[in-house]
Amino acid sequence: MLVSIKSDELERLRKKAGFSRYELSIKSGLGKNAISNMEKGLSKSSLVRIKAVAEVLKIDYHKLLENELIKEE
Repeated sequence: MLVSIKSDELERLRKKAGFSRYELSIKSGLGKNAISNMEKGLSKSSLVRIKAVAEVLKIDYHKLLENELIKEE
């Protein structure tokens, strides 16, 4: 399932945690371009990717979801 994320919130939280895009990509197991595209809102992301990023940032992944009505099954 692909979902839209709050790209501005992702960037804010990444910077608050003190990570560069590159550092976040390494720690989350995603490519640097994936993080960049997520922050720029260029594409939707899978819940797996969002959860990986949220885990590194030590936040609930729901904080990144554009539509918070999505519930985990």
